[in-house]
Amino acid sequence: MTQVEQRRFIRELIGNVKKEVIANVPKMPQDWNGIELRQYIANRFAACVICGTMSRDRLKEYHNTVAVNNL
Repeated sequence: MTQVEQRRFIRELIGNVKKEVIANVPKMPQDWNGIELRQYIANRFAACVICGTMSRDRLKEYHNTVAVNNL
C-alpha cells in the first residue's frame, strides 16, 4: 500500500468505528463514564481485527517491526 492508501484505509476504519460507537450511545447506560466507554471503544476496534489471516511468520515480523520502529 502506498502512504496515501494507508492513510485512506486508516481514516475509513476509524470513521466506521466512530459511526458505530456514536450510533450506539442511546443504548448505553448513563452511568458509563470514561472507563466503560474506553473499554467499549477498544472492543469495537478489536472486533475489526481479522483473525487468522496472518501467518505465524508474518505476525512475528509485524511485532518485530512495531518494536523496532517504536510504533
